[in-house]
Amino acid sequence: MLIAKLAYQRYIKLKPEKTLEYLDFLLKNDLLEDALSLYVKLISQSNELKLHKSEKEMLLELTEFISTYPMRAQHLECETII
Repeated sequence: MLIAKLAYQRYIKLKPEKTLEYLDFLLKNDLLEDALSLYVKLISQSNELKLHKSEKEMLLELTEFISTYPMRAQHLECETII
């Protein structure tokens, strides 16, 4: 799993438009802490990246995620995000 994660990280450096695929990979493989960090990064850089989701859609997904898995989101400052 670690090798696939590292390979994906290198891949999105070359093709940043594939970042949402990497996010799906993280979610499907229960790497939720990494997925949360990526959500926050994507939301803060939403103007720079050409993604198929709007900032509002990603914020909604992030808040749903935090409310579903609050124990796994403890490393984030959720109040500042919301």
